[in-house]
Amino acid sequence: MAQLRLTRKFAKDLRITKLQEPQETTSIFDDWVVDVIRVQRKKVAMVTHVKSYLPFFLPYCEIGGANNIIHALVRSLTLWLLENGYSRYRQPMCDLFAGRPTSCKTADRKVLGHMNDYKRCAPFVWQDISFDKINWFEAREMLENMPITVEHSRIANPTPKSLMLDLLDRDGSLE
Repeated sequence: MAQLRLTRKFAKDLRITKLQEPQETTSIFDDWVVDVIRVQRKKVAMVTHVKSYLPFFLPYCEIGGANNIIHALVRSLTLWLLENGYSRYRQPMCDLFAGRPTSCKTADRKVLGHMNDYKRCAPFVWQDISFDKINWFEAREMLENMPITVEHSRIANPTPKSLMLDLLDRDGSLE
């Protein structure tokens, strides 16, 4: 079952008042942090993978609101897997998200720090562009290829994309 660590702002959008503590995870796809940002006064969910820091932008107006975050994340993650040649993970990932996700607190400050960095960098993609013309894939690509600082990385100059690809290559439980 997927686990979504919600910020207070996003939990408020879902009208969730009590969040659980994060649980141990069993799959590389089952632990995400969800926050909400405003872009030109419109709400956009920013969903970030806890271990690789891989981000996705999901505009509320395109996905039908905060309640549809799971379906939009599955669709975006499926496209990402296909783009990167990891289609064999599509079905196990979809199965994981088939049940109702667990909503819990954001206990890991490292992920939130990376998300704050993304919030400062991403506006360079959408400045001087009207909201309906923003290329959310381009924004994600810019951030997923941005070098980040992580503790104990096996990869020189890690990026969120390289960290996720490394996790996929090392994970034998889904193959």
